[in-house]
Amino acid sequence: MSVRPRKPLVTLSTVAAGPLFAVVVGLGLAPACTKGAPPASLLDSGTSASSSGDLAASASSSALSAPLDAGPPPAPVDELQARAKKLFEAIQKDEPDLAMALFYPRDPYLAMKDVKDPGALWDKNVKEYKAHIHSYHKRLGKKSAEAEFESLELNTKSQVYVAPKKELNKTGYNKVTKSKLKYKLKGKTRSMDVATMIDQDGKWYVVHLRQ
Repeated sequence: MSVRPRKPLVTLSTVAAGPLFAVVVGLGLAPACTKGAPPASLLDSGTSASSSGDLAASASSSALSAPLDAGPPPAPVDELQARAKKLFEAIQKDEPDLAMALFYPRDPYLAMKDVKDPGALWDKNVKEYKAHIHSYHKRLGKKSAEAEFESLELNTKSQVYVAPKKELNKTGYNKVTKSKLKYKLKGKTRSMDVATMIDQDGKWYVVHLRQ
């Protein structure tokens, strides 16, 4: 299966740096991990824009944050939140299989990882993912049915581009860490950590739920 390497996302900082920086990135001479903001459609906004000025800024940011590589358009925010809601449902019901739509898919994972047995590694990560869901269910306790999903808040400040050959990978990807799965229980907003997420075809997926 041939997988086209993904490139870092264009950001305002790339534009401000001028043509020289663009040439360096284009030639693959940029650092292995570089900061960048994901497309607006990959972000968990959490709240709507409060003014027309915010909307204009959002549109500008979206235009500058499109992936460099051609491919399908990024999934909308509500698509990510729908999958995140299934993760929370899996935690509530202690049924990990309900949350597999948010976990990184097997076939792209096998093509990405540069290890002897990527299938075994994927299986190991899935086992850990399900174990962490069980652990979060215990945290909710007897009141789990009363908890209400609010949102998955991506920690976009943590985003880096991981170049090919780094972290035992054949292809590059964008990564965010320490995101938050937010929910309300007993009138208070609480959260659970989502340790690591990476992108694939314009969508974010969990690879590690807890550290």
